[in-house]
Amino acid sequence: MTATTYRYSLFGIGFLCLLGLLLALGRGVPVMAAGDRYVNPAGSDSGDCANVATPCLTIAYAVAQATAGDTIHLAAGTYTGPGNQHVIISKALTLAGAGADTILTYDPLTEWTLGGRLGILEIRTSDVTVRDLTIRDVPIEDGVPLWGVQIWKSGSTVANATFDTVHFLNNAGRGIELHNDTTIVDLVVRHSLFEDNAAHGIRSASTARIDGFTITDTIFRNNGQSAYTQSAGSAGYLSGLRIDGGTFEGNAVHALQLGNVYDAIIEHSTFSGGGRGILFVTAAAGADPIGQVTIRNNVLTDLGDAAILVDITNTALDAPLVIEGNSVNQAVDLLGIAGATFDVGLAAGQTHAAITVDNNAITHSGALGAATAAHALKLSGGLTNVTITDNQFDGGGVANNGGEPANSGVYLASNSTQFGAIAAGDAVELTTNTISGFVNGVTVYDEVGGVFGGLPAANGLALVRNSIAGNSAFGVRSGPANAAAAICNWWGSATGPSGVGPGAGDAVSSHVLFAPWLASSDLAGSLCGSVNDIFVGTNSHGQVAGIPFTDVDVMALDRDTGTWSKFFEGEDVNVSTNLTGFTFEPGGCLLVSFDGNEKKLGLGFIKPNDILKFCPTSLGETTTGTWSVYFDGSDVGLAAKSENLDALELLPDGRLLLSTKGSFSVKDAANNTLAGRDEDILVFDPTTLGANTTGTFALYLDGSDVPGLVKEDVGGIYYNPLNGDLHISIPGSFNVGGVAGSSSDIIILRPSGGGYAVLPYWHGPDDGWSYALRSMHIDLP
Repeated sequence: MTATTYRYSLFGIGFLCLLGLLLALGRGVPVMAAGDRYVNPAGSDSGDCANVATPCLTIAYAVAQATAGDTIHLAAGTYTGPGNQHVIISKALTLAGAGADTILTYDPLTEWTLGGRLGILEIRTSDVTVRDLTIRDVPIEDGVPLWGVQIWKSGSTVANATFDTVHFLNNAGRGIELHNDTTIVDLVVRHSLFEDNAAHGIRSASTARIDGFTITDTIFRNNGQSAYTQSAGSAGYLSGLRIDGGTFEGNAVHALQLGNVYDAIIEHSTFSGGGRGILFVTAAAGADPIGQVTIRNNVLTDLGDAAILVDITNTALDAPLVIEGNSVNQAVDLLGIAGATFDVGLAAGQTHAAITVDNNAITHSGALGAATAAHALKLSGGLTNVTITDNQFDGGGVANNGGEPANSGVYLASNSTQFGAIAAGDAVELTTNTISGFVNGVTVYDEVGGVFGGLPAANGLALVRNSIAGNSAFGVRSGPANAAAAICNWWGSATGPSGVGPGAGDAVSSHVLFAPWLASSDLAGSLCGSVNDIFVGTNSHGQVAGIPFTDVDVMALDRDTGTWSKFFEGEDVNVSTNLTGFTFEPGGCLLVSFDGNEKKLGLGFIKPNDILKFCPTSLGETTTGTWSVYFDGSDVGLAAKSENLDALELLPDGRLLLSTKGSFSVKDAANNTLAGRDEDILVFDPTTLGANTTGTFALYLDGSDVPGLVKEDVGGIYYNPLNGDLHISIPGSFNVGGVAGSSSDIIILRPSGGGYAVLPYWHGPDDGWSYALRSMHIDLP
């Protein structure tokens, strides 16, 4: 036969098949696809189940007849007893019901006697789909609550199991059991219902490992313990969880409990009633990383305990946790015990990945019943890197019920009975949040000692540019021994906070650094306190606007009004030589370098190559606070007289900009010598700071790149984080880039085309300042 003849023969066969199919459809004759099997409660277990007109009776028989890839169609009706329970599926099949009226249930008189308890279905192979049916009423057998479906192949992998539009109802154990010693890959549950199961809707056993689990548009309602639980166990693991469009209602203990989990997203779901909402709880270190968890854009309403609970003990959070865009409305009378709507606790002494709580809305209402206190957000333990931004916390005016501390928008446990104490190196930053309607807006409390306060020295707590107004007792309440930094906040009054503060806004307690503050509720645009736009210091005595100062003071100017004030009184805190540079940490502490040796600050012999940190408890005409070593220049090669610091600035990423009085020679990251002069600016990338300083240098600005700067000395630096501008001052008269000035001026070096454009910024005499700038800083809105 020629190739042409063969081709036309195939065409003829195909045409005859197509013609036969069309004729059958025209006559209304059922057409069965190859690989379909049929089961009906009125059928008979004989033949191969391939004819819809002569279906088989039981699921197990049909499974035995089927081959991989087949679909077993279950007619509407009830399937129970031998052949319809304890069914093992070890072939790649689809089990397709006719809808919710296709019911798989359990005959308690038919017990499994071959070892193990399997419930109704057990899946032991990949590529199995169960859809369009109901699995219900699996009982307790020999004292053991059974499950509807179990996925289990000990020591092996089961991939691509799918449950689509399946109802799991009133099962004594759980709807789906993901069993021990099984690796489960790409499991899908969608458009399904888990309701009134006595324990869990879905449970992962303690040694099950799951890689890819998607739950979409599924309802979990009134399950006796949880909707989904990943059981504790260091060998069990869950990676790649995606929950989207879920409904979680009235699940008694909690809706979701996750433990050893990595790469999880829970979004666009609703949680209401029952116990807790979403739990991320890990009790012990395992070989696998945990974290990379995002909980976003969910609605949580009227739960019996925390809406979101993070409880990481005896291990570290290895990858970030993000809680964002969630909305919570909580009637506090439903709470069983004192607690927080978002409760985040991390083991102290560990280095944890970043936690971000952003753009959530929490609203409390009603009156406390069994619970003694209700907080919006609680933070405990090892808070290595926590950022709280743009949240709306509304306490609803709920009165306290005897709890200590009282209802708080943010409750920071400085020493937690469960997680331990926060450390000086921890960092908690709260910015642009609105906190109102609580007894205390923010509370710092030592649970172990039962007292307010307890922050470590030089702590990393920073409350900046928040609205903390309309709270009944305190805006911020803390206590001994170290101050909580709460500068540049709106307290509800342009006059500032009340309590130990001078104004009519929310009260602040002792040990709270509250000045300066915002004069309006415009958190982003308002100048901090409408003062302190420019800070300046000099190396001589003098006065400005009738206010006398010495060479160890810092003066502040409000450019809007032309008003001068004293910002820092150096003699009050034993400073004996003028400041050559200063800047601010985000928490309000000052970083300061000096023109000479300092011996009276309680820190030994401080050289002009060093930087100290000053954390104030008060500023202005009466300055108080504590000193500590921030940067030891000799540790990193700055020791010569020419390497005395002339200017400093702290970049937003934690690096330091430094300028020296003369020539310098330091080491870069490759341990090469880096040399320069007084017109250059170094950047120092620290590994450690304090009395033992380590890190590396790089050149940030080569002064020879700016016309005219090579002949000058950079004497002051400010970095504008909004656009990268460098503001500098220069001792003596200068002409840089065509801009002329004197030692009382500030100019801008603006990055442009790989170089810098030079612009004038401030001419001191215009505002009555005619002294040389030995130190300067700028506070832009």
